[in-house]
Amino acid sequence: MVETEKQISSEYGWLNSSSRYQSAKKNIMVSVLAQPLLLILTFGVRTVFIKTLGEEYLGLNGLYTNLLSFLSFAELGIGIAISAALYEPIAARNIKAINALMIFFRKIYRIIAGIVFVGGIILTVALPYFINGTIPPFARIGFILFFMNSVVSYLLVTNRTLLAADQKQYINVLNQFAFSMVQQIIQVLILIYLHNFLLYLAIQIMCTLISNIWISIIVRKNYPFLNYNISEKISPKVLSKLKSNVLGMVSAKFGGIILTGTDNIILSSFIGLTIVGQYSNYMLIINGCVLVLSAILGGITATIGNLKSEKNKIIETQYFNNFFDLNALLISIISMGLTIFLIPFIKIWAGPDYILSWVTSGLIVMTFFTNQLRQIGISYIVAYELFGSLKIKSIIEAGTNLIVSLLLVVVFKLGIMGVLIGTLLSNIVINYYWESKIVMSDALHASTKKQTVKMYLYTLGSAIILFSLSYISHVINASFNYWITWILDLMIFMIMSILVISVHLYKNQELRQLFFNKLLRRA
Repeated sequence: MVETEKQISSEYGWLNSSSRYQSAKKNIMVSVLAQPLLLILTFGVRTVFIKTLGEEYLGLNGLYTNLLSFLSFAELGIGIAISAALYEPIAARNIKAINALMIFFRKIYRIIAGIVFVGGIILTVALPYFINGTIPPFARIGFILFFMNSVVSYLLVTNRTLLAADQKQYINVLNQFAFSMVQQIIQVLILIYLHNFLLYLAIQIMCTLISNIWISIIVRKNYPFLNYNISEKISPKVLSKLKSNVLGMVSAKFGGIILTGTDNIILSSFIGLTIVGQYSNYMLIINGCVLVLSAILGGITATIGNLKSEKNKIIETQYFNNFFDLNALLISIISMGLTIFLIPFIKIWAGPDYILSWVTSGLIVMTFFTNQLRQIGISYIVAYELFGSLKIKSIIEAGTNLIVSLLLVVVFKLGIMGVLIGTLLSNIVINYYWESKIVMSDALHASTKKQTVKMYLYTLGSAIILFSLSYISHVINASFNYWITWILDLMIFMIMSILVISVHLYKNQELRQLFFNKLLRRA
């Protein structure tokens, strides 16, 4: 019996070797610890960047990021689709099916890397058309280095996908944290001593490549059954489902790019790189929060996929409601913190020239809130492989956002507020209902209306709170000195957090029991 267990362990390695609860717990704990530290390092690099290269290069870097999002459309969402397709064979320890998917995945991503390379060259030639004013020196070479980092990342990404699908996302997080730390330390030294933007970008490519090679070594060692040299093929049934899911993800990817990827391009084309630089500082903080939340949800998505195999709709719906309410509570507290501390923090960190109005700050945080409120639903869409239902929604979403944003920026001259309002309307009017319908109707067989109303109520309540807090924070920041401002802001944040936590716990009995059980256990 002992010998049999050793043979099984030798054959399967890490495959499906941890319980659902332990895996989710480890993924969340590592993400919560690593991502804030990485965010602090990122702030350090950005601070040095602002001081050494200035706001024009900061805006250029933001423009590169949005242009790259268009190139990432080449991925077609196949990574998410294959990750979801891996859940069942991993749960069943079906080695042949896993090998077939991994071989297929690697071939596709080599093609994608080529498409991104060609698309990057085309955008490099067209770069001046996206900049209102004089193009900075070496801007084209800088963009080549920027998109080459993406090309390199695609070459070995299959190994990261397997770890994530097998509920071991924490290994990816630790790997990215370690190599990002090394990268950012080197980048700071380059900025301080050489003031070289191109070398700053080049170091990203080297660190990305070494990071992926390291993950590849770990996966090969601990998943001994992987064999990229065999001719294993995906079954016709799985391939048919995969094609349907990829088509759905094409539209979803397109909608996502238009929803979030055109902001800096519109601002750069019609206003200039300076406003992009100011906006990118706010987005650095917002994206840091998104990164932490995404890492947490990455662990939860694999757990949802594992839970789906039990085929118990009552338990699945119960988990969804708890996940949704817990996520809403978490993003409510984070959003209040962002609203209160964004302006004073940026004033101290980057300087008063980088501050946007309190209304714009409120809109930025509301956009963050509405995007994050959707994420539990999106996690269920991924885990249940319901991408096909996203096709029409994403096209309508993309068109609405682009038309409204351009209208408000070009015709009504609302600037950055027009871009943010376009994104907010797309989320609230289209995404809330459509995504709720997909999850509740197709996955859980529950009430769509109840879930949609819940999302609208959360959003209305949050809008009232966040814009009120944004104005109050603006008044305090303009009326008092540094220390008094931070003391008053902290007091307001603590009071509001206690009130919001109390309301959420009152509404959800299970969360209330979990909270007090943890509290009593520690006591």
